[in-house]
Amino acid sequence: MAYSYIVYYVFKKCLTDSEGNMKNREREFFSKVKQAITCNPFSPRRLRLDLELTGLPANTHIPDILQTLLQRVSQMLETLLQRNGGALLSLSARDLQLARYGVLFHLFHRYADRYEDHIQKQIEE
Repeated sequence: MAYSYIVYYVFKKCLTDSEGNMKNREREFFSKVKQAITCNPFSPRRLRLDLELTGLPANTHIPDILQTLLQRVSQMLETLLQRNGGALLSLSARDLQLARYGVLFHLFHRYADRYEDHIQKQIEE
C-alpha cells in the first residue's frame, strides 16, 4: 500500500510540476532569442531582434545592445531558476528547449572573448 502511494505521488508530481512553468512573456522572449541566435549576426534582422529584446533605441551602439541583451537573458534565466528550485529540467519540454537557447546565448557571449583568444593562439602556432 505505501509503495503504491509513493509511486502515485512521484508520478503525479512529475506530471504536475513539469509542465508549463514559463510565463507567456518568457516564452516570447526566449523565442526571440532563438530567432536571434539562428539568424546572420550582421543582418538588419538580427539588429531588429536585439533591439526588440532590449527595448533600446535604434541609435544605440552595438556593444551596448549586446551587453544589455546579455543582462536581460541572464535575468530571465535567473528568474526561471529561482521559480523552479534552481533546476531548468523541471520545465516542460517546450519551455526547456527555449530556455536552452537562452543558456547557449549567455554562455557564448559571456566567453566569446576567451574563444577568440584561443582561436588566435591556435592560428599563431
